[in-house]
Amino acid sequence: MNNTNATTTTAADDGDAPNTANRWKIDLRNHGSKFFNSLDDLISAVDKPDELFKMLHEIGIQHKNYETKPEHIQAIVDGLNHTMEFGLRDKWTDSRQKSFQRLINIIVGRTNRALTGDEK
Repeated sequence: MNNTNATTTTAADDGDAPNTANRWKIDLRNHGSKFFNSLDDLISAVDKPDELFKMLHEIGIQHKNYETKPEHIQAIVDGLNHTMEFGLRDKWTDSRQKSFQRLINIIVGRTNRALTGDEK
């Protein structure tokens, strides 16, 4: 079988990057779909904190296995914020941005707890 996956990182070029060895064999569109489905699930659980926190813990543990670091999560958040602002344009009001940011802060905080092992 011919491997058509592009090299993404090597041991010498980015010491703080998550371990990407053979990880890009997954379909990135599939991962993007999973990301947005998970975000939808998290939004649906926003009024059920125990369920929400359990989901975030599981997401954090899964990503810890890929050597994901909190700064990688923040990079995704920055991109997501830009996407929302760009995609929604005039519908992206201050009120919506603040509400979304509160949810994102919970997502990032709880996911990072699982990544770092700091469950306090």
